[in-house]
Amino acid sequence: MLYVIEDTIEKLPNEKIDSARLTIGYMSLEELEEQYERFRFSEESIRDCREESINFRTSYSVCEDYIYSKLHLVKVHNIMESNEKISIFVKKNLCLIVAISDPERHVEQIVKNILLKCKSNRNSIEKVLYLFFDELLREDNKRLEDLEFELNLLEDTIVAKRVSDDFPQELLARKRELFVLRNYYEELVEYSEVLLENEIDIFSQRNFKYLKMLNNKISRLKQNTLFLRENLVQLREAYQSYLDYSLNYIMKVFTVVTTIFSPLSLIVGWYGMNFESMPEFAWRYGYVFVIILTITTLLICFWFFKKKKLI
Repeated sequence: MLYVIEDTIEKLPNEKIDSARLTIGYMSLEELEEQYERFRFSEESIRDCREESINFRTSYSVCEDYIYSKLHLVKVHNIMESNEKISIFVKKNLCLIVAISDPERHVEQIVKNILLKCKSNRNSIEKVLYLFFDELLREDNKRLEDLEFELNLLEDTIVAKRVSDDFPQELLARKRELFVLRNYYEELVEYSEVLLENEIDIFSQRNFKYLKMLNNKISRLKQNTLFLRENLVQLREAYQSYLDYSLNYIMKVFTVVTTIFSPLSLIVGWYGMNFESMPEFAWRYGYVFVIILTITTLLICFWFFKKKKLI
C-alpha cells in the first residue's frame, strides 16, 4: 500500500504517482511484480528481487530515475534465525519498501512507525530513509553493549580460573554472531554510500544531512562490531594461554613427583642388588633403617621444592 505524506497521511489509490508529493510504500514481491510498470521500474530490477541469495551482499543498481537495492536484514536478538529480505526503491519523493521475505511483518511495522512519526513533522525522502534505518537499527547498540559485557564476563572467568567445559562453545557462538553482524553492517554501509553518491541527483542538498547521519550511524555500529571482534581474538588468545598454563602446571607437578621419587628408586636399586657383603642384610634394624631413610629422603625433597616454591 502507498501512502502520500502531506499535512496528513492518506492512502494513494491506483493512479499515476505524483513525483511532487512525498510517498512511502510497502508491498510484497508479488504485488510489485503486478505493479512495477506503474512505477516505471525495469524488469532487470524485478528479476534481481526474485533471485535467491544467502550471502550478505549489496545488490544495487542506479537507474535513470531511481536507486534500487536488495538487502538482508538481521534481528540482533535472534541472529541465526533472521531471514528477512527487502528491496528498496528510491525515486524523487518516493520510497518503496518491497518485502521479499517478511514472515513476522517486522518491516511492515517499521513502515507504520515511520508514518506515525511523519504525521506532525516536516518530511523529505532523505528523512524517511533515515527514519527507516534508525527504526531498523534501534536495538543494535544495546545488543553490542550486551555482547561487550558478555565478553568481559568470559574474560573474568579466565582470570579467576573458573573456565567451564562449554567455554569453547560460548566463544564460537559469539564469533558467529559478530561475523554475521560485521557482514550485515558492511552491507548497510555500502548501501548508505550509494545513497551519498547521489549519482542521479534525487536528493536535495538541504536534507542531505540525514543521509550523512545515516552513514555515520551505521559506520559506528560497524566499528563497534570490529572492536568486539578484536576483543574476541584477544579472549581466544587468553584462553589458549590458560590452557597452556594448565598443561604446564600439570607437567610441573609430574616433574616434581618424578624428581621426589627418584632418590627412592635409587635406594630400591641399591638395596636390590643383594650382595652378601652388605651389612644391612644381617643387621637386626636394617629393614627399619631403610624405612626411616626413605621417609627422611621424601621429607628433605619435599622441603627443598617447597622452599624453591616449585610446589
